[in-house]
Amino acid sequence: MKILWLADFYPPFIGGLERHVQMIAVELAARGHAVSVATVWHEGLSPFELDEGVRVYRMRGAMQRVPFLSSNGHRIFHPTAPDPFVVKSLGEIIEREKPEIVIASGWILYSFFPLKARSNAKLFVRHHDYAFICPKRTFFLNGEVCSGPGLYKCYACTADHYGVPKGIAVNSSFQFFRRFHGLVDQHLPVSQYVADAIDPSHNLAPDSVHVIPAPVPDEIFAFKAMPVASPEIPRGDFILYVGALTETKGLNVLLDAYRGLEDRAGLVLIGTQWHDSPSSYPEGVTVIPDAPHSLVMEALSRCTFSVVPSLWAEPFGQVAVEAMAVGKPVIASAHGGLLDIVLHQRTGMLVEPGDPAKLKQAMLELLDDAALRCELGMQGYAWAKGRFTRTQVTDQIEALFMDAL
Repeated sequence: MKILWLADFYPPFIGGLERHVQMIAVELAARGHAVSVATVWHEGLSPFELDEGVRVYRMRGAMQRVPFLSSNGHRIFHPTAPDPFVVKSLGEIIEREKPEIVIASGWILYSFFPLKARSNAKLFVRHHDYAFICPKRTFFLNGEVCSGPGLYKCYACTADHYGVPKGIAVNSSFQFFRRFHGLVDQHLPVSQYVADAIDPSHNLAPDSVHVIPAPVPDEIFAFKAMPVASPEIPRGDFILYVGALTETKGLNVLLDAYRGLEDRAGLVLIGTQWHDSPSSYPEGVTVIPDAPHSLVMEALSRCTFSVVPSLWAEPFGQVAVEAMAVGKPVIASAHGGLLDIVLHQRTGMLVEPGDPAKLKQAMLELLDDAALRCELGMQGYAWAKGRFTRTQVTDQIEALFMDAL
């Protein structure tokens, strides 16, 4: 089977989408399929490389040729419209690779629409987030989960986020080109929540939607920490948070809930600094910025339990799966893709997002009950291992590809 995966970003960029695409693409190539990836080029990267059997093409689009169009030169997104330079390069790649299946992750999809008819390929879209219902990709408005797209609401929101001229341009092209989503043959959202969010605005046929979770490496379920902890990780009991150090991730809610628990356990925060990150932290809090994934896994394996208190609706919530993979219970916000991962009082605990009192109550319950922590950890491990591995996720995607041909 000949497969072409279109992705806004690909390693060496680091993120959930990038790891996800690479993991499945490499696995499909290892199974004997001809797999190629087309992504956008960034300064310092090769226009072509082989990645464990996957042919990776990097294309220079308008955003790369006119850098001032992008606010972040280090991470340039594909626009919310076909990019003529990307369309031309993509056409050449399609002629060379002759894919039977094209799968798109992100707005690079728009540059494939003009090529869909002559490619004769079946088109799949992998919905990693809310990129095709929200021009900001977050589905988050004024500190709350958005109620859904609206013409005037979206213009005001994107203007506030991108600035007025760019916001108007982004939202106008977004609204116009969304009508071409009818060219998509199959949709693969990473969670039921994402599937439910995209359906009203896309009018999807029920048999075109297949919820397939994001994968984690099979090997993660055999992870063992080193006998001696890394010096960054504190000794003793600690609660662990992994994610951006920002309000939308529920960090302020967690800090409020933690007050008064300093004598019971430490609180370790691993993540990246944002513009709204706190300038100081309460007593008992340890902050580890920009940690490698190996250190994240070590901290997860040593923590008392993990907390995912997101205010925005996580499309999936991979850190919750990673905690389960090392047998740790998870307390998570009861919305978004986390509902597909954390089953209340079975694989972890769910709390109302934005409620520090409820979060503190759940944290106290786990701190007070070692047997409950052990039970939730064991059940979470079995649940995650039976559902979220790279092998299982690839099996599902591969089967859909085969059925489409």
